[in-house]
Amino acid sequence: MNSLVRLPEAVGSRAVLIGVSSYEADGLEDLPSVGRGVQALHKTLTNGEYGSFASDRCTLIENPRDQGALAQPLLSAAAAAEDVFLVYHAGHGLIAGHDRELYLALAGTDPNVAEWTGLPYRLIREAFSRTRARSRVLILDSCHSGLAISGVMSATETSIIGQVDIDGTYVMTSVPAMALAQAPVDEAYTSFTGALLNVLERGIPGGPDLLSMEVVYTELRRLFSSAGLPLPQQASDRTAAMIALSRNRVGPAAVTLDEDIPLPPVADLKTAIIERGRARDIRGAVKLAREAVSRRTLRMGADHPETLALRELLASWLGRGDESDVAVAVGQSREVVADRTRVLGAEDPQTLHSRVTLAYNLFYGNQDDEAFAILQDVHDIRSRVLSPDHEETLSTQEDLAYLKGKAGQFDESSSLYREVLDWYTRTKGKQSVPALRCVSSLAGNAMKTGQARTAADLYRQSAALAEELHGADAQRTLLERTELVYAIGSTGDFTTARELSGALLRDLERVDGPEARSSVEMRHCHAAHVAGTGQYAEAIVLFRSVCRSYETQSGRRDSVSFIPRKNLALALHDDGQVQEGATVLQALLQDMTEVFGAEHADTLECHRLLAKWTGALGHPARAQRLYRDLVNIETRALPRENLDALQSRLDYAFYTAQVGEHATAVSLYTEVVDDLAWVLGREHRATLSTRASLAVTIGEMGDTRRAADMLRLVADDQARILGENDPDTSDTRVKLARWQFALPKAPFAPPVPGWLPPVQ
Repeated sequence: MNSLVRLPEAVGSRAVLIGVSSYEADGLEDLPSVGRGVQALHKTLTNGEYGSFASDRCTLIENPRDQGALAQPLLSAAAAAEDVFLVYHAGHGLIAGHDRELYLALAGTDPNVAEWTGLPYRLIREAFSRTRARSRVLILDSCHSGLAISGVMSATETSIIGQVDIDGTYVMTSVPAMALAQAPVDEAYTSFTGALLNVLERGIPGGPDLLSMEVVYTELRRLFSSAGLPLPQQASDRTAAMIALSRNRVGPAAVTLDEDIPLPPVADLKTAIIERGRARDIRGAVKLAREAVSRRTLRMGADHPETLALRELLASWLGRGDESDVAVAVGQSREVVADRTRVLGAEDPQTLHSRVTLAYNLFYGNQDDEAFAILQDVHDIRSRVLSPDHEETLSTQEDLAYLKGKAGQFDESSSLYREVLDWYTRTKGKQSVPALRCVSSLAGNAMKTGQARTAADLYRQSAALAEELHGADAQRTLLERTELVYAIGSTGDFTTARELSGALLRDLERVDGPEARSSVEMRHCHAAHVAGTGQYAEAIVLFRSVCRSYETQSGRRDSVSFIPRKNLALALHDDGQVQEGATVLQALLQDMTEVFGAEHADTLECHRLLAKWTGALGHPARAQRLYRDLVNIETRALPRENLDALQSRLDYAFYTAQVGEHATAVSLYTEVVDDLAWVLGREHRATLSTRASLAVTIGEMGDTRRAADMLRLVADDQARILGENDPDTSDTRVKLARWQFALPKAPFAPPVPGWLPPVQ
C-alpha cells in the first residue's frame, strides 16, 4: 500500500454533502435518485468501521432553497476543517451568464435567472480558499438543465473541469465534455453516485486496504468503461489524491477491522503519547495521538469521554515543538472546550481542564490577553466551586504566574507566585513539592530581571528543599543546584561558582555519566568559572573536553558546540595563545556560516572577533580582507545606523590605511564620519576621534597642510567638548604637532622673540 495514502483525521476533518432533489421551478425536473444517493453516501462515509468521517463532522444538506441556507454550514465547516475538507454536490448544474459560468441549482432556483437564484461555483471556490485544511476534495454529480429530459442530466468538461481547478484540491466530476450523465428514473441512485457507493460499500477485491481518491477514480473508470457509459473526469493534486474515502471491505486487512476488537485503554495511550513527547519526539507523540483520536471518534463518536480526553491531549501536543501548528492546536482546543461545555457543562472539572489547555495554546500563538483572561476565569470558578486553597485552584494560579513570567511580566508573575507560596505554606507546610516549585520559579524571575544575588539566595533554598524532599542524587535536586551555580556565576563571584560547579560536575558524572548532556553542559559551565578566576590553562583543558564530547555526540557542525568552541578561543586568547585562538575561530566561522548563514548575529560576532585578532597579530592585509567581507555582509544585513556595523567600517578604514591604500581609506573614513555624526552627533567622542583619523590618513597621502588644518579644528572641538586634559584631546595635539612639523618650510627669517624650535 502507498505509504502516503491515509484516512482523514476524524476530529480535524469536515465533509459537507449537498443533495438537491426537489425543485420549485417548472423548468427543473425533480431528481429523487439524488436524495437517496446523498443519504446513502452520508451513511457510508460515517460508517464507524469502514468510513472516513465522524458522523458529527459530516453535514448533510438536502434541498437548500437559496444561498443563505448553504452559507453558514458550508463556511463553518470550511473554517473548522484542519486536515481534510470535502464537498459533495448532486443535482442540476446550470451554465448561465455572459461568461457561461457554472451555477449549482438550488431548490428555489429559477433556470431563467440562474445567475441571480442559483449558487455560482465561485462561492464554492471561496469556501475552499478560506479553509486551513491541508487537503481538499470536491465531488460533483451535477447536470445542465437546458439539455435535461426525463431521467437525463448533462454538463460539459469546459464548464466544470475548467472551472473547478483549485490549488491543493482533488476534483472528481461525473462526466466528460458534452456527455450525458445518467440518472435513470427507475434506479435508486444516479449512475455516478450509485457506482461510487458500490465501490465504497462493496470494496475492491485484491485492492489496497485504503481506498484513496485515486484508486476510487480508477475503479469508477473501469466500471463505466465496461458499461459503455461516459467516463468520470478528475483534476488531481497529488497530495489530496492520496486521501482515502473508505477502508476496503475486501482488502488484505479487512479481517482486522472487526468492531468487537477492543480499543487500547486510554490510560495506556496517554502514557505512550506523553513518553514520546518527553523524549522530544513531538512528531511521534502527535502522530500517535491523531491515530488514537481518529479510531475512538469513528468507533465511539467525538463526544465520548474517552475521545474528548484524547482530543485534549492531541491539542496540547500540537502546540509544542519546533514544528508546532499553533493555529490548528488553538482550533482543536476551542472545539474540545465547546464540546465538553455542551456535554458536561461550563463548570465541570474536565471542561475547566480543557480551558487551561486552550489558554496555553493561545499563549503559544501570541494571544496572551485571551490566555490570561481564561486562566483568571478558571481560577475564579475553581475558587468559588472548590475553595481558594484547593489544589486545583492554586495550580491554576501557578499556571497564570508561569505564563505571565514567560510573557516578561515578571513583577506580576512573582506577586502571583508569592501568593500561591503563602497558600501552600499554610496548607501543606514549607517542605512540599508545590512550595519547591514556587521558590524555584521566584528565583527564575529574579534571574531574568538581573537580580542575580536574590536569585542565588532563592536557589539555595530550593536546592536544600529539593534535597530534603527527593534526595541528594535526584534529578530535581541536581537541577536546582545547576540553577544555583548559574546564578552565583552571574554575580561575578567566580571563586564560589568554581567550587560549586566543580562539586556538582563530579555528582552529575557519577549519577548521569561523564558523557551525559547534563554533565557536558556543567563541564562547560565549570570551565567558564575556572577561566573567570584566571586559571586559563585548566579552563582550556576543560573547554577542549566539552568540544570533543559535543563533536562525538552530534558532530562538529551541531550548533550546540558553537558556544564552547568560541569560549575555547577566548580562553586561548586570554592565555596569550592568540594565534591558536584565531585558528579555532576561523574553523568556527566556517561552520557557523554553513549552519546559520553569513548574516546570522552569532556568525557576525565571530567574524568581527576573528578580524580583530588577525589585525592584532600583525597581519593587516588579512585583517583588511576579513573586514571588507564583514562590511559587505553587514551592509546587507544591518541598518546603516547599527553601531557594530559602524565599528566594522571604521576598522576596515583603519586597515585599508595600514596596507597603504590611503585614497580608499580617506573615502571610507569620510563616509563613517558622516554616519557617526548622523547617529551619535557631531560632538560625540567617536565622531571627533574618527575625524582625527581621517585627517591623519589625508596627511599620509601627502596633503600635510590640510591634515594639520583638520587636526587643529578637531583639537579645538575636543578641548571645548571633552576638556583640554582629556586623553583624546592630548592625542590629537600630538598628531597635530607631527603634521605641523612636516609642513613645507617658508624662506628663512629671523625668529621672533620667544620662539623655540619644536621638540623632536
